[in-house]
Amino acid sequence: MALQPKLRRIALADQYFHHEFMCPGCGIEHPIKLEGENAWAWNGDLIEPTFNPSYRIQGVLGAFSTPPDPTPYLCHSFIENGRINFLNDCTHSVRGWHDLSRYVKLMD
Repeated sequence: MALQPKLRRIALADQYFHHEFMCPGCGIEHPIKLEGENAWAWNGDLIEPTFNPSYRIQGVLGAFSTPPDPTPYLCHSFIENGRINFLNDCTHSVRGWHDLSRYVKLMD
């Protein structure tokens, strides 16, 4: 059985290619810029990715839900060799090292 990638490459309107991964802490996809100016350093591996520096994203989790949920979130982690280490400043309850799931987009 072939190993499945843990990142998916996506093209955005700004003509840069980004990647996204499914976050096991937030339960949603997080984008990460791995090409072009201001990109994260990464090892080029879609199956066991490593990014530097740490990855931090914040926003409003239910901004696009109906009705909107104004609850803010923050997700901060290190991603090394296909595993994610959630740091203590995350607003979700998941902490420590976890495997990144293979990339499966549930709603295509």
